[in-house]
This record gives sequence, structure tokens and C-alpha cells, in this order.
Amino acid sequence: MLEILFRWEGGADLWGVKIPYPDTTEHPSWVAWDPQTIEEWAMYAVRERLIEELLTGAWLKAVRHSDGRVTWLEADLGPGT
Repeated sequence: MLEILFRWEGGADLWGVKIPYPDTTEHPSWVAWDPQTIEEWAMYAVRERLIEELLTGAWLKAVRHSDGRVTWLEADLGPGT
């Protein structure tokens, strides 16, 4: 599981997103994004999908829950994620 923690636009709140790693190269996100390594897949998930969701405001519709430290967003970040 890839866990991404971040602060948005200088705010004090700590946000997080959990993205399951693909379990095979047949996974929809692996097929759609066509990375060569798991590191490349992770960079795509972060830079292309998460940041796009943040910049377009789509994350505002995400389900949220807090563990007392992090507000976790449950968002669909791409094929099969």
C-alpha cells in the first residue's frame, strides 16, 4: 500500500491518501499507465493522478475520515485504484 501524506496550500492540516499497489502487471492501472517499474507506477500515481485531483478540486468530493492525526481521503485515482 502506497501511503501519501501531504499538506495542501500551506495549511496546517495533514492529509493522506492510500493507494493499493497493483498485484500484477495485468492490473488495470498498470495496463493503462504502462510503467516499466513499480517506482515509475508510484510516481505516476502521485504526480499525474493525485496532483491532478488536487488541482482540479475533484478531491473535495472524496470520502474523508480522520485517525486523529491525518485526514484520509478515499478517492478513485485511476484505473483499478
